[in-house]
Amino acid sequence: PLVAYAAHRADLNYILGEMIAELNCSHTYVGGGEMPEVPHVSVGLLGAVYELDAASGRYRFQKIYRRSEFNQEVVAPLGAPGVKVNEGDYLLKVEGRDVKAPEDVFAAFQGMAKRPITITVNSRPDTAGSRSYVVTPVPNDFELRYLDWVEGNRRKVDESTGGRVGYMHVPDTAVRGVIEFSRALYMQNGKDGL
Repeated sequence: PLVAYAAHRADLNYILGEMIAELNCSHTYVGGGEMPEVPHVSVGLLGAVYELDAASGRYRFQKIYRRSEFNQEVVAPLGAPGVKVNEGDYLLKVEGRDVKAPEDVFAAFQGMAKRPITITVNSRPDTAGSRSYVVTPVPNDFELRYLDWVEGNRRKVDESTGGRVGYMHVPDTAVRGVIEFSRALYMQNGKDGL
C-alpha cells in the first residue's frame, strides 16, 4: 500500500529497503533505478562554519576545522602552512569578489573545489589591514568535521575522568574502521577503561 504514496524513485527504494529489513537479513541494500538527471554544481569548502554579522552584512569564521595531529591525510584548507585565518576573522573576498549578504557565503565558492583560489580576510569587517591567502577548497569537509567531533568526545571523557578513561569511535567495520581502531587504541593504551 505504500507504493501509492511514492513520489520519487528514492521513495520506492526506501519501501523496498523496509521490505528487505523484514527478512532480518543484514548487509542487503537497494539502490539505483531510474532517477532524473540533476545538474551538479561543485562548491568548494574551507572546512569552516560561518556566521553572519548582521551589522556589516559580512560573514565571519565561527569555527575552523583543523587537521588532526594523528590523521595527516585529511586536508584542512585553512590549516595549510602560512595560512593565518582565525576564528572570528571576516571573509571579505573570494577571488577578488566581495562576499556579503544577502548572497549566501557558499555562492562565492561555486566551481572552486580542488583548485587554488585567493581569499581575503580581516579581523574586522573592512578591507583596511586585510590579509590575502591562497587556499585550495575541498569538495567535502565531512572528514574534518568527523575528526573534530571524535576529538571533542575524547577530550570530554579525558577531562571528566581525570585522564583515567579513554574514548574511541570506530566509524565502520571495514578497512577505515580497523585503522581508526588501531590509532585510538594504541594512543590510549594503559588507561583504566575505554
